[in-house]
Amino acid sequence: MKPHNYAVIFLPLVILLTNFVVLMFSTGFYESEFEKLGVYGIVEKERADAEVKNLHQYFLGKEETLHTTLFSAKERIHLLEVRALLRKGMFLWISLVVVFALLLLLHPNLYRVFFWGANATLVLILLSLFILPLFSQAFLNMHLIFFEDDSWQLEPGKDALLTLFPEQFFRDFFVRWMINSALASIAIASLTLLLRKFKNKKA
Repeated sequence: MKPHNYAVIFLPLVILLTNFVVLMFSTGFYESEFEKLGVYGIVEKERADAEVKNLHQYFLGKEETLHTTLFSAKERIHLLEVRALLRKGMFLWISLVVVFALLLLLHPNLYRVFFWGANATLVLILLSLFILPLFSQAFLNMHLIFFEDDSWQLEPGKDALLTLFPEQFFRDFFVRWMINSALASIAIASLTLLLRKFKNKKA
Protein backbone atom coordinates (compact mmCIF):
# COMPACT_ATOMS: atom_id res chain seq x y z
CA MET A 1 0.00 0.00 0.00
CA LYS A 2 1.30 3.42 -0.95
CA PRO A 3 1.78 5.80 2.02
CA HIS A 4 -0.95 8.22 0.90
CA ASN A 5 -3.52 5.40 0.90
CA TYR A 6 -3.29 5.26 4.68
CA ALA A 7 -5.45 8.39 4.66
CA VAL A 8 -8.49 6.09 4.40
CA ILE A 9 -7.39 4.36 7.60
CA PHE A 10 -6.62 7.62 9.41
CA LEU A 11 -9.98 9.26 8.67
CA PRO A 12 -12.04 7.01 11.02
CA LEU A 13 -9.56 7.73 13.81
CA VAL A 14 -9.77 11.46 13.13
CA ILE A 15 -13.58 11.40 13.12
CA LEU A 16 -13.83 9.37 16.32
CA LEU A 17 -11.20 11.30 18.27
CA THR A 18 -12.49 14.68 17.11
CA ASN A 19 -16.00 13.86 18.28
CA PHE A 20 -14.61 12.53 21.56
CA VAL A 21 -12.73 15.77 22.25
CA VAL A 22 -15.69 17.97 21.25
CA LEU A 23 -18.07 16.04 23.52
CA MET A 24 -15.53 15.87 26.33
CA PHE A 25 -15.51 19.65 26.57
CA SER A 26 -19.18 20.25 25.76
CA THR A 27 -20.71 21.99 28.79
CA GLY A 28 -24.18 21.44 27.33
CA PHE A 29 -23.74 17.67 27.53
CA TYR A 30 -22.71 17.84 31.19
CA GLU A 31 -25.66 20.04 32.08
CA SER A 32 -28.17 17.75 30.35
CA GLU A 33 -26.65 14.68 32.02
CA PHE A 34 -26.61 16.28 35.48
CA GLU A 35 -30.26 17.18 35.01
CA LYS A 36 -31.14 13.67 33.78
CA LEU A 37 -29.19 11.81 36.50
CA GLY A 38 -30.40 14.02 39.35
CA VAL A 39 -26.96 15.41 40.18
CA TYR A 40 -28.39 18.90 40.62
CA GLY A 41 -30.60 17.51 43.38
CA ILE A 42 -27.48 16.51 45.34
CA VAL A 43 -24.96 19.17 44.36
CA GLU A 44 -26.12 22.74 43.78
CA LYS A 45 -26.26 23.52 40.04
CA GLU A 46 -23.94 26.51 40.27
CA ARG A 47 -21.31 24.49 42.11
CA ALA A 48 -21.63 21.40 39.91
CA ASP A 49 -21.23 23.50 36.76
CA ALA A 50 -18.26 25.32 38.32
CA GLU A 51 -16.58 21.99 39.12
CA VAL A 52 -16.95 20.88 35.50
CA LYS A 53 -15.38 24.15 34.35
CA ASN A 54 -12.51 23.68 36.82
CA LEU A 55 -11.93 20.13 35.59
CA HIS A 56 -11.86 21.24 31.96
CA GLN A 57 -9.29 23.93 32.72
CA TYR A 58 -7.27 21.42 34.72
CA PHE A 59 -7.34 18.82 31.94
CA LEU A 60 -6.43 21.37 29.27
CA GLY A 61 -3.47 22.65 31.25
CA LYS A 62 -4.84 26.14 31.90
CA GLU A 63 -4.61 25.30 35.60
CA GLU A 64 -1.88 23.06 36.98
CA THR A 65 -3.62 22.87 40.36
CA LEU A 66 -7.18 21.68 40.84
CA HIS A 67 -8.89 24.49 42.75
CA THR A 68 -11.70 22.75 44.63
CA THR A 69 -12.63 21.56 48.09
CA LEU A 70 -15.11 19.00 46.79
CA PHE A 71 -12.69 16.16 46.05
CA SER A 72 -10.66 14.09 48.51
CA ALA A 73 -6.93 13.39 48.22
CA LYS A 74 -7.65 9.99 46.65
CA GLU A 75 -9.96 11.57 44.08
CA ARG A 76 -7.31 14.19 43.25
CA ILE A 77 -4.78 11.44 42.60
CA HIS A 78 -7.21 9.76 40.23
CA LEU A 79 -7.92 13.05 38.45
CA LEU A 80 -4.19 13.63 38.05
CA GLU A 81 -3.92 10.24 36.33
CA VAL A 82 -6.98 11.03 34.19
CA ARG A 83 -5.38 14.31 33.13
CA ALA A 84 -2.16 12.53 32.12
CA LEU A 85 -4.17 10.03 30.07
CA LEU A 86 -6.25 12.75 28.41
CA ARG A 87 -3.17 14.76 27.50
CA LYS A 88 -1.71 11.72 25.77
CA GLY A 89 -5.01 11.30 23.96
CA MET A 90 -5.02 14.97 22.92
CA PHE A 91 -1.46 14.64 21.61
CA LEU A 92 -2.47 11.55 19.65
CA TRP A 93 -5.49 13.36 18.22
CA ILE A 94 -3.47 16.39 17.07
CA SER A 95 -0.78 14.13 15.61
CA LEU A 96 -3.36 12.12 13.66
CA VAL A 97 -4.97 15.29 12.29
CA VAL A 98 -1.59 16.60 11.11
CA VAL A 99 -0.57 13.29 9.51
CA PHE A 100 -4.01 12.93 7.89
CA ALA A 101 -3.74 16.43 6.41
CA LEU A 102 -0.31 15.60 4.96
CA LEU A 103 -1.59 12.34 3.49
CA LEU A 104 -4.50 14.21 1.87
CA LEU A 105 -2.06 16.50 0.10
CA LEU A 106 -0.42 13.43 -1.45
CA HIS A 107 -3.57 11.48 -2.31
CA PRO A 108 -4.77 11.68 -5.93
CA ASN A 109 -8.37 10.68 -5.14
CA LEU A 110 -9.98 12.60 -2.27
CA TYR A 111 -13.38 11.09 -3.04
CA ARG A 112 -12.07 7.63 -2.19
CA VAL A 113 -10.55 8.87 1.08
CA PHE A 114 -13.65 10.61 2.40
CA PHE A 115 -16.31 8.24 1.10
CA TRP A 116 -14.68 4.97 2.11
CA GLY A 117 -13.13 6.43 5.24
CA ALA A 118 -16.54 7.65 6.42
CA ASN A 119 -18.14 4.29 5.65
CA ALA A 120 -15.36 2.48 7.53
CA THR A 121 -16.14 4.70 10.52
CA LEU A 122 -19.80 3.66 10.40
CA VAL A 123 -18.77 0.00 10.40
CA LEU A 124 -16.57 0.56 13.46
CA ILE A 125 -19.43 2.36 15.23
CA LEU A 126 -21.84 -0.50 14.51
CA LEU A 127 -19.32 -3.01 15.87
CA SER A 128 -18.79 -0.88 18.99
CA LEU A 129 -22.49 -1.15 19.85
CA PHE A 130 -21.86 -4.73 20.92
CA ILE A 131 -20.01 -3.21 23.90
CA LEU A 132 -23.19 -1.69 25.35
CA PRO A 133 -24.61 -4.89 26.97
CA LEU A 134 -21.17 -5.45 28.51
CA PHE A 135 -20.44 -1.81 29.27
CA SER A 136 -19.93 -2.28 33.02
CA GLN A 137 -17.31 -4.96 32.48
CA ALA A 138 -15.63 -2.98 29.68
CA PHE A 139 -15.60 0.11 31.91
CA LEU A 140 -13.95 -1.88 34.70
CA ASN A 141 -11.38 -3.42 32.35
CA MET A 142 -10.53 0.02 30.99
CA HIS A 143 -9.64 1.19 34.51
CA LEU A 144 -7.58 -1.92 35.18
CA ILE A 145 -5.60 -1.37 31.99
CA PHE A 146 -4.98 2.37 32.14
CA PHE A 147 -4.62 3.05 35.88
CA GLU A 148 -1.82 1.49 37.87
CA ASP A 149 -3.01 2.12 41.43
CA ASP A 150 -6.39 1.83 43.16
CA SER A 151 -7.23 5.55 43.30
CA TRP A 152 -10.12 4.93 40.88
CA GLN A 153 -11.81 2.55 43.33
CA LEU A 154 -14.13 5.08 44.92
CA GLU A 155 -17.17 4.63 47.16
CA PRO A 156 -20.70 5.58 45.99
CA GLY A 157 -22.36 8.04 48.32
CA LYS A 158 -19.01 9.07 49.79
CA ASP A 159 -16.79 10.25 46.97
CA ALA A 160 -17.96 13.33 45.06
CA LEU A 161 -16.60 12.10 41.72
CA LEU A 162 -19.10 9.24 41.70
CA THR A 163 -21.87 11.67 42.62
CA LEU A 164 -21.06 13.91 39.67
CA PHE A 165 -20.05 11.14 37.28
CA PRO A 166 -21.76 7.79 37.99
CA GLU A 167 -21.25 4.92 35.58
CA GLN A 168 -24.45 5.87 33.73
CA PHE A 169 -22.84 9.20 32.82
CA PHE A 170 -20.04 7.39 30.98
CA ARG A 171 -22.48 4.99 29.31
CA ASP A 172 -24.46 7.98 28.04
CA PHE A 173 -21.21 9.65 26.98
CA PHE A 174 -20.26 6.59 24.94
CA VAL A 175 -23.66 6.44 23.23
CA ARG A 176 -23.65 10.17 22.41
CA TRP A 177 -20.06 9.90 21.17
CA MET A 178 -21.02 7.10 18.79
CA ILE A 179 -24.14 8.95 17.59
CA ASN A 180 -22.21 12.17 16.93
CA SER A 181 -19.47 10.24 15.11
CA ALA A 182 -22.06 8.39 13.01
CA LEU A 183 -23.79 11.65 12.06
CA ALA A 184 -20.45 13.20 11.12
CA SER A 185 -19.58 10.15 9.00
CA ILE A 186 -22.95 10.17 7.23
CA ALA A 187 -22.57 13.90 6.55
CA ILE A 188 -19.07 13.41 5.11
CA ALA A 189 -20.10 10.46 2.92
CA SER A 190 -23.25 12.27 1.69
CA LEU A 191 -21.41 15.51 0.93
CA THR A 192 -18.71 13.57 -0.92
CA LEU A 193 -21.33 11.86 -3.10
CA LEU A 194 -23.11 15.14 -3.84
CA LEU A 195 -19.88 16.88 -4.79
CA ARG A 196 -18.90 14.00 -7.06
CA LYS A 197 -22.29 14.00 -8.79
CA PHE A 198 -22.14 17.78 -9.21
CA LYS A 199 -18.62 17.52 -10.65
CA ASN A 200 -19.64 14.74 -13.08
CA LYS A 201 -22.77 16.64 -14.13
CA LYS A 202 -20.75 19.79 -14.72
CA ALA A 203 -18.17 17.86 -16.74
